[in-house]
Amino acid sequence: MANLYPRITLGGSLGATALDVADLREEDNFRFSLSPLLTWPCTNPDVSQTGQPGRGRSRTSAGQSEALVASYQIALLKALAGARES
Repeated sequence: MANLYPRITLGGSLGATALDVADLREEDNFRFSLSPLLTWPCTNPDVSQTGQPGRGRSRTSAGQSEALVASYQIALLKALAGARES
């Protein structure tokens, strides 16, 4: 049930930018940012189908793989039938 509600966390980054390596020591070249991160599992099919990360995607991928193999086999059989008729 908890996977239906959004989760808000605080994310951040820290870094330095400079055109020359020697300039990295200067205080003006340091950067940082903080921002809220919103994660809503109900919009992520990988989690929302089963409530566990990774499970939904593997089931979908297996079903899609089977469908692709079946359509490839049908196309191949049609091509072989067309080649025999000509």
